[in-house]
Amino acid sequence: MYRRLTTWLVIFFIGLGFTISAAAAEYSQQEVINLTNYLALQKEMPPEKSRWLINALKASYDDPWFKAQIKKQPVRGVFVYSSGEGGFVVKYMKGNGLASFKNGRQKGTIFLSSWSAGAIIGGAATWAVGLVMGLQKESDFGGDYTGKLLQATAADETAPSAMHLTSQKEGKPPHELYILVSSRGLTADAGGTKLNITPCLLYTSDAAD
Repeated sequence: MYRRLTTWLVIFFIGLGFTISAAAAEYSQQEVINLTNYLALQKEMPPEKSRWLINALKASYDDPWFKAQIKKQPVRGVFVYSSGEGGFVVKYMKGNGLASFKNGRQKGTIFLSSWSAGAIIGGAATWAVGLVMGLQKESDFGGDYTGKLLQATAADETAPSAMHLTSQKEGKPPHELYILVSSRGLTADAGGTKLNITPCLLYTSDAAD
């Protein structure tokens, strides 16, 4: 009888562990902020840009639209990147960054490219933070994303510029990206945008402190 009780206790605690793990499979607001700080430091982001993005993140978490989005699609990944842009009629961007996932790989290198007609996604020099929302499996991250700029300005850099994009992987459950951009140079609202993200196969295993 003692042996049977022990077996059931083991099964119970294993099940409890799975439940806790599943419940912890999303980032809280504070974890997002801490991880953004950590990744920004690893990416050698200028301190003023890091502070700007953190403040923009905090403002986003107070926004009713964003609250509704993360309630439906929790944040399960965070990435930061830097990029440069060019083009006059058709704008293009190339950049690289670092990404971390809840209960997954940490500080992995990613490469980004983007193009859009009549828009600049950040300016001549861009620093940004992205939240991966509603991701079911880490392996689904990457590929093509389409969406639009939520807000942009050519005059006031303190005004948040954000992108809301949806994954386009065929046969995979869709997930979304919410990207906040801090840039130098002109930023113009433009409508549709397409972004491609390529995760590097070689990831580091360092975890955020």
